[in-house]
Amino acid sequence: EQICRFASARHGLSTIILRPGFICDESVEFPATLRLLSCMVEVRDVARAHLAALECDARIRQDTFIITADSPLSRIDPLNFFADRRGCLEALYPGIGAWIDDGTLDPRTITEWYTIEHARQVLGWQPRRNFRLPEGGVGDVV
Repeated sequence: EQICRFASARHGLSTIILRPGFICDESVEFPATLRLLSCMVEVRDVARAHLAALECDARIRQDTFIITADSPLSRIDPLNFFADRRGCLEALYPGIGAWIDDGTLDPRTITEWYTIEHARQVLGWQPRRNFRLPEGGVGDVV
């Protein structure tokens, strides 16, 4: 990234840096999709982010973008989340508490998350796959 910044500053090259999270394919199923709340992104969304970067405003000379699923946790105070992970998740996803209580989901595994707001605003990029609870129960593809 420093070399890209240097090339932009010194030679006027356009360098757009994409920082994808943990990249998964479309076959990832619940409960592994819980990682979509923190750092995961589907490979097709990464490909769309690259296309958005190629097609973005030519006036962007150098910038960096986080590419992950859209996590509603980025709109929650981290101190509140770490104090009451179950409560925060239940407020976002009513019913998720049952999967936490039976051990299917472990919110302690969520230790970080990212905002994609900059990519959304500047590139017009929005991931198509984000975390959601399965409608029919554990094991449903989400």
